[in-house]
Formats: sequence, structure tokens, C-alpha cells
Amino acid sequence: MTASLLMVGITITLFILWFRYTCNLILNAKPAKDYSRQIATVNELKFLQIQQWLARPEKEADLDAMLGHLDCDYRLLTYILRHGAQFRIGADQVERRILMLDYQVMRLWYAVSRRLSSSNSRRALMEMISIIGHFANFMGERALCRAE
Repeated sequence: MTASLLMVGITITLFILWFRYTCNLILNAKPAKDYSRQIATVNELKFLQIQQWLARPEKEADLDAMLGHLDCDYRLLTYILRHGAQFRIGADQVERRILMLDYQVMRLWYAVSRRLSSSNSRRALMEMISIIGHFANFMGERALCRAE
């Protein structure tokens, strides 16, 4: 029984490590051209302003309000990605699903760390911003490919 619990614990730990490593690899891959700013402007998304605000640690911020704005941006982009015909095709489906799960994990981590540590909750918000930026860039790339 003890050996089984140990194996389950090790398996879960390895899965978490793999998941975090995969998310970091996806988010740290730099595209040739970043379209996230154009997509944010056209769709009136706020994630870039929130990113600039969070980059200044001396400023006191209403992190819960920022989370609300990020959630609105996330819902809009994921709706478009799920329902737009040009976005449902391709090998990027698994990558997007992993990042969607990571967004929810970071949202949960934000809720847990909000009361304990402002720096951890800021880091969770920054990763959520990276995910939204990745989705916005993906939309811009696909829109450009479709236009050409």
C-alpha cells in the first residue's frame, strides 16, 4: 500500500513538472513577428496595459480588478478561437488546450496566493497575460495567412 501511494505521488509530481515545463516552452517561444499588439488594439483588449502596470512594482494595484479584465480578454479570445473556422484547423490544437488548462491553473493559483503573497499573485497574473498574448498572436498570424 505504501509503495502504491509513493508511486502515485511520484507520478503526479512528474506530471506537474512536465506540464509546467511544457507551458514554459510554449510561452517562451518567440514568434518571428508579434501580432498581439494589433489584435489587442482592434479588439480593445486590456492585457497589454495590465502588463505595463504590473511591471511597476512600486505601484499599488487592484489585482482583483486586473484579473476581471484578463478574464474578459481570455473569454473573448477563446470564444473566437473555438468558433472561428480559420482557427480550428491545424496542429496547434493541443498546444492551445494545454495553455487553456494552464490559464485555469494560474487562475486557481492566483486565488490561493492572493491572500498570502502579492508577488506570487502578480506572477500568476503575468503568466495569464503571456497566455492571452500567445492567443492574440496566434489569431494575428492566422488572420494574416488567411488574408494572403
